[in-house]
Amino acid sequence: KYLFFPLLALIATFFVACQGEKTSPNGYKYTVLKSGDGPKANIGDYAYVHAYIFQDDSLVNSTRQMGQTLPVVVPDFSKIEADKKGPGKTNPLDDAVSVMKVGDSISLVIPITEDMRKYPDLAGVQKMVWTVVLTEIKTKEQYESEQEAMRKEMEAKAQEDMAREPAVTALVADVVK
Repeated sequence: KYLFFPLLALIATFFVACQGEKTSPNGYKYTVLKSGDGPKANIGDYAYVHAYIFQDDSLVNSTRQMGQTLPVVVPDFSKIEADKKGPGKTNPLDDAVSVMKVGDSISLVIPITEDMRKYPDLAGVQKMVWTVVLTEIKTKEQYESEQEAMRKEMEAKAQEDMAREPAVTALVADVVK
C-alpha cells in the first residue's frame, strides 16, 4: 500500500523518459525540447537553423555567436548508400532538419567515434550534444533567388569601391608628399 504511489511515480517517469527520446533516420538519438507549429521541410528545401554545440556540458560554438542562421539542405536519405548511413557517417544537421518543423528545437546526441578522437579538440570529450532550432524554411528557388540578390548587391558594392580607388590613390599621394 505504501509502495504503490512511489512505484507508480517511478513507472510514469520511466514512461515519459522513454517517450521523450527518439531516433533520427540515421540513428542519432534526439529529444524534442520544444514543438513548433510551423511547416515541415520537404526534400531539397533549405532549412535555416540555429545550432548550439556542447561538449561535456560546455557550449563551444553556436550560430547565434556568429550572428546568423545556417541553411541546411533537407536530404533524400533514400539516395545515401547503406554503408554511408548511421551516426558518425552522416551530417547530424541533415538528420535534425529531416525530423523537424519550423519552431521546433531538439537536442541531438552526437556519438564520438574513434576517427573523431583523432582531432585534438575532441580527444578527451566524453559527450557531445547539439541543440538545433529550426527557424525558417525556403524552397530551392527562394534560396537561389536570395543568393543571386546578395551576389548582385556585393558586385555593386565592389564596383562602387573600385570607382573610389582613383580618389583614394590621389589622397594617399597627397599625404605622402
